[in-house]
Amino acid sequence: MKKGRAAFRVMLALALPCALSAQAHPGGRWWTLETAHFRVHVRPDQRELGRRAAGEAEAAYAALAAELPSPRGRIDLVVADHVDEANGVARTYPTPVIVVYAYPPAGDLELGSYDRWLRLVITHELAHIFHLDLARGWWRVARSVFGRAPGLFPNEYAPTWLIEGLAVYYESRLTRAGRLRGSFHAGVVTAAAAEGRGMPIDAAGGLSPRWPGGIRPYAFGSRFLGALAAERGDSAVPRLVRETAGQLAPYLFLNGALTRAAGISFTQAWRGWQDSVVAAATVSGSPARQRAPCVPSGGRSAAGPAREPPCGSRTAVQPRVSPDGRRILLAYADGRDAVRLAVFERGTGSLRKIARLNGTGSVAWSGDRGTIVSQLEFTDPYTIRNDLWSVGLDGRERRLTHGERLSDPDVGPDGTIVAVRAVPGGNELVRRDSAGLHAVARNTEGVEWAGPRFSPDGRTIAATRVVNGRHDIVLLSLAGDVLIDVTRDPTMDRDPAFSPDGRWLFWSREVRGVPQIVGVALDAGGSRRIFTGASFGAYAPAAAADSLFYLAYHQDGFRLESVARSDSGLAPLPPDSSMGAEGAAVAMVPLSEASSHPYRPWPSVLPHFWSPIGEAQTGGPGFYGAFTAGGDALGRHRYAADLALGTGKASGTWRGSLFYQYAGFTRAILDASYTRDQLQFSFRSNPGVLLCCLADESAEAGITVRQRRWRTAYAARLGAEYDRIGTDEYRGIVLSAAASHTFQPALAISTQEGWRLSATLRRQELVGTSLGHTEHFVRASAFTSFEGGGFARHVLAVRGAVGVITGNDNVAYGVGGLSGGTVELLPGVTIGSGSRNFPVRGFAPASEIGRKVGSLSVEVRSPLALVGRGYGLWPATLDRVSMVVFADAGGTIAPGSCADTAPSGGGGGATSECFIIGSVGLELVTDLGIAYDFPVRFRFGSALRSDGGGAAYFAVGSGF
Repeated sequence: MKKGRAAFRVMLALALPCALSAQAHPGGRWWTLETAHFRVHVRPDQRELGRRAAGEAEAAYAALAAELPSPRGRIDLVVADHVDEANGVARTYPTPVIVVYAYPPAGDLELGSYDRWLRLVITHELAHIFHLDLARGWWRVARSVFGRAPGLFPNEYAPTWLIEGLAVYYESRLTRAGRLRGSFHAGVVTAAAAEGRGMPIDAAGGLSPRWPGGIRPYAFGSRFLGALAAERGDSAVPRLVRETAGQLAPYLFLNGALTRAAGISFTQAWRGWQDSVVAAATVSGSPARQRAPCVPSGGRSAAGPAREPPCGSRTAVQPRVSPDGRRILLAYADGRDAVRLAVFERGTGSLRKIARLNGTGSVAWSGDRGTIVSQLEFTDPYTIRNDLWSVGLDGRERRLTHGERLSDPDVGPDGTIVAVRAVPGGNELVRRDSAGLHAVARNTEGVEWAGPRFSPDGRTIAATRVVNGRHDIVLLSLAGDVLIDVTRDPTMDRDPAFSPDGRWLFWSREVRGVPQIVGVALDAGGSRRIFTGASFGAYAPAAAADSLFYLAYHQDGFRLESVARSDSGLAPLPPDSSMGAEGAAVAMVPLSEASSHPYRPWPSVLPHFWSPIGEAQTGGPGFYGAFTAGGDALGRHRYAADLALGTGKASGTWRGSLFYQYAGFTRAILDASYTRDQLQFSFRSNPGVLLCCLADESAEAGITVRQRRWRTAYAARLGAEYDRIGTDEYRGIVLSAAASHTFQPALAISTQEGWRLSATLRRQELVGTSLGHTEHFVRASAFTSFEGGGFARHVLAVRGAVGVITGNDNVAYGVGGLSGGTVELLPGVTIGSGSRNFPVRGFAPASEIGRKVGSLSVEVRSPLALVGRGYGLWPATLDRVSMVVFADAGGTIAPGSCADTAPSGGGGGATSECFIIGSVGLELVTDLGIAYDFPVRFRFGSALRSDGGGAAYFAVGSGF
């Protein structure tokens, strides 16, 4: 009981800042700028970046305050530059914190619609704070009593599509750009309507891996709110936010909140919106409906002379045609496997996977026999950088750069590489040769670059230039001089690519609201033509001598399609109304007066809430008290504490715990904890009467050292332990280590490939005696996958554990029971059995006990159904269903050693001999979304035991 409570406290302390700790780098020096509403935290050498962010934040605050009630108190804004990806995250409790990555998404398919990246991302995350912080009615009363306690933020109970959709709605409404104004989300929604008969409201969340996966709540939520505002007025959205912030039971009355705000329920409004989208898509998108489905093993393309690779790739990385025109280089992701560097053979239609990629980096040919790729890699447990690798067609990899932050590479005829290099808050174009890096276009505030491509003769470079968010195509000299402004207008242009002879330059451009592949004849007076008529968007062109390849968006992802190359019979590109105009730059926001100083954690780390806790027993003692937890803005400090005083027979006693963690050393984490309990007991002569109380105290302190790679993680911990039960005191030291190398694709039903290994060495001694023991424990698991039908690959999983206890203390291991996890359905209502070192399903915990024990589990995991649906607005969805066939075995390794080593009162009692126990059985595994998108796994199993008995059981979480 004590350990369960302590584990819960530690878990909650970790969970409070979890969204933040995975995003901010807690190590090193930080600097703080304080404005009227924000504490802006940046690195000391990036204070100018911090001032820009502070100005954007205050402007976004003023704009949002005109729409929604303002949150109370200052907001921590962390402007980070340790991850080479564009992203942001917001946390509302115990204090409001925003973390943004300053890395601009120039050329990004989804995030590319921005006027300034900092303006867009801060507006989006601040909209979360305004929305989720709001509390009205009894929620506000409760917050005034308990503070910013978890569970007292009513808008947090909304489905993800409403939370993220509202933030996208406001990022678009309050800036000159945003995803609601962009074409990509429109294509996502239209493709789902034309090829999939629309998106039900219960399938719009972000839990299901079915494409478009995590994009789904952003695209469908924002476009639904946009349609709602267009029909019911702009004030409908802020009225909705106020209504949901005051409803008594958020899950039950969500429909009523919109009815009061806009006169229509969510289910009615969503159904009407989807009906209109489907009706419009059926008319305008009928060619897409009649399009032949793609062939998984290749097949003749109706669009041109090429064969198609398997369809539905989840990445839009620009493909590249080999110099001989026979192969196409791809970054391919079908969700069943990791992202792969792959070569598509045009003649045979085969797709050969070469190597795994970290993330969705760019790819390029380096001659006929090699490739260059940019991909992400950890440099420490928090920092992720883009670097370049050389990958041969035989799969051999060689790293070219370390921490140079290079992406979007292309290779010229002489082997020179042109790439985009990230700098804090921006980027620049560089060339890399044997002499090192050379600037082509240096970093300039308000100007970003993407997709540089050498001309076939290597004399010029085509690139996407982003000026205040406006994406245009330009031709540059090798020295960086602009030779030609290919486009110069507000229309979105991206992904340049030359024809093999250099006569044509192709790119993706929005034509009447839908991206198409267009081209300009560089040697024919600048004649511009439209080459595609994609229904939902055409991106990332790659030209061969006879064909033009591109990625066409469809309901299942991006398909490689092609059109025959022809310079005649093509529609001319209509001129943009602003063609040739410079376009008005968005004025930078002046920063109001702000003070600055070195980072101080105390404003966010001090307690900001308390929650009542209690435990009562009939006829026995009771304990009542309070709990609090928190962490600072950077995730450097985390803590949890509780105190409960005894009543009745427990008067004059207390329970309590304190947990603290410090993560400011980058690779090392310090932790310390203390727990005091009051054990209740009764005499055997009078078992119905509870007596009180025997004090039980324990304390731990340790240091954990970590290292990370994209799929590999290592950790080692050295700790000291103390435990006192009554007058018995134990002291000990523990050394543990763990390593893993695993990956789990989007559609996978479990860890799909790889291994995990952990080992523990613990020594404990009973103070004042010669008694003591040493524990040796090793656990390993391995996973491999195979094809067997279904939406994901089948998995063979093996787990083994061995434990040995030496010494003269009365301590032993227990074998048997279920292993899994726990989930707290309601405060104080937890289900699940927790993890076990030596599980054997079908048997009770500690059915066998001994000092030398082991266990082995073998599972075959098979996918059954990918559902991704719920029932209307009920806060539960069924994500996927799978089946497990298992065999477990466990027992003591040294027969006859159990009888004299069993601890008094042990779960299985002493036995006269030791033997192996085992079971075989089946499990039905359901992956659910509780509270809409919180993932929970439930396992329903039946085991046939080696002793002839059987058992049915229920478990939470994965067995391993």
